[in-house]
Amino acid sequence: MSVDVDADVAGAIVTGDATTAQGQYHVPLHSANINVDIAAADGSHQRNDLIILEIKDDTHDSGGSNVARVRVVTGTPNGSAAKTDALGVNGTPSLPASSIALAVVNVPATDTTIETAQADDRRGLALPKLVVPACRVYDATGFNFINGALTKYPFDTASFDTGPVAMFDAANNRIYARQAGLYRISAISQWNFTTAADLLLRIYVNGTTKGQNQTHLTGGANGYSTGVSMTWSASAADYFELFYYQDAGTPAAPTGEAASQLSVEWISAAS
Repeated sequence: MSVDVDADVAGAIVTGDATTAQGQYHVPLHSANINVDIAAADGSHQRNDLIILEIKDDTHDSGGSNVARVRVVTGTPNGSAAKTDALGVNGTPSLPASSIALAVVNVPATDTTIETAQADDRRGLALPKLVVPACRVYDATGFNFINGALTKYPFDTASFDTGPVAMFDAANNRIYARQAGLYRISAISQWNFTTAADLLLRIYVNGTTKGQNQTHLTGGANGYSTGVSMTWSASAADYFELFYYQDAGTPAAPTGEAASQLSVEWISAAS
């Protein structure tokens, strides 16, 4: 016995959950039907089988495959099984890791042919929301600049944090990638000085300088801003910090999101 899974027009998004913060996978549409085999019917009781779209990613599940596939999870015969049962009920299989349900197929005892009426569509009507890891942090409480020393910005507030796991580590004033990919990192700092000064902004990745902007002010500047930006191919464990240097004394740093901020945004999968 077998079932045809119809061609689709939109593709699908599957959340990987074989490991924590695995991320999401976009599966492109397929233009032809996919035929999957249904195991032989039980001789005494009906059974619910589950058809799924599954992601196999050897990096996270150690299964030896890197593929998106449609397959059937065979249920357990149960005299009460009905095609509308919730997953995990009356012998209906539970959803495996890193997969989405497509349909439940009810296989009566001794059945030899699957009809359309035996299937219950479980695809839903809309694609899940794609979670794009992004985080922006700033200083909301205020501090005085340290004079003549490279110092980490003491960010304390997140404007947004949309990672699969929280990206902002407030205790260490850093942002973690949490999901592998190519990231855009950008930062700005506002300076209110009345004397000449050397100004420096540095983006650190895992404790090492990877981007910087250095400026010399010949006189005082009220509300003068500098910025630095870069892209970085990150692993899920990479973290980003912003350091500053200035030598104009210990003036108060302007507070608020518009005055100083560090932003980290996932832009694509790593090549």
